[in-house]
Amino acid sequence: MANDGPHMTSNGPHMTSNGPHMANGYVFCPDVDEFIGCSDIQNDLCMSKAALSQFLNSLERKGHIHKKTDPADKRKIMLSLTPKGRETFDSTHQRILRILDDIIARFGRDNMDAFLEMFNQFSDISYIIGMELTRSKESAETRSIPRKQG
Repeated sequence: MANDGPHMTSNGPHMTSNGPHMANGYVFCPDVDEFIGCSDIQNDLCMSKAALSQFLNSLERKGHIHKKTDPADKRKIMLSLTPKGRETFDSTHQRILRILDDIIARFGRDNMDAFLEMFNQFSDISYIIGMELTRSKESAETRSIPRKQG
């Protein structure tokens, strides 16, 4: 199962036995001064706005990310890694790669590929159910908003 990078589907990143292309549910790590939108992260992680905001504020306080307003849409916040954030990501990523290499060596590549195939199917189903539940909840909330009469 050769892989030059993350396997992306409409449901997000998938794991492969060639490396950890999904860490804490998120695969993309922008370069320093390369910005990504908060809504992209929120959608990929299926996090609430409040939880994501708390998490990002912590990363910003620790000096790992920069926030800026999107010049095209002042309502949106864009994020990028600081040099400290990039260094932390790179060292953590290398540590995870070494751990996964050890796991694959002990478990066997064929077993790992079979496990990951099933895991990715499970992940796809979980994602779809999560999206259905989110849409169902949003639909119910929309129906319960009182309409202004007049």
